Amino acid sequence: GATFVSTSDVTAMWDWETKKLSPLKGGQCGQHVLAMALIKGSRTLLLARALPGAAGFSLWRMSDYETGERCEALQGGFKPIRAMAVLEGGLYVVLAEVHELLASRSERHALRVFSLQSRQSFLLEGGGGAPRGG
Repeated sequence: GATFVSTSDVTAMWDWETKKLSPLKGGQCGQHVLAMALIKGSRTLLLARALPGAAGFSLWRMSDYETGERCEALQGGFKPIRAMAVLEGGLYVVLAEVHELLASRSERHALRVFSLQSRQSFLLEGGGGAPRGG
């Protein structure tokens, strides 16, 4: 198994068997990554990237993290993404988006559930409100 770690400057993979940390393969696809999540039982990695000059964050899929091959953009224009998790074996990904910046320099987040099949999403905000499209 492997664990993935990233900052905007470096993205790496910790291999539990070899006990080694190595840069993520895939060249440019492994750059400007702020969050990532592995689809269990596969070598597919989902990446939240903030590309220089782009309007908002984008969600990318790397089909094979061991080779870094087949990296494709799925959707762009997201608010800043701080964390993500895969649901239902890879049918959905939940993104923790920065919803607003508060005067105290803290952030209020919303959860965006994104379907990898339909590429549609809905937003869950705090306060127990009902999900809304977006």
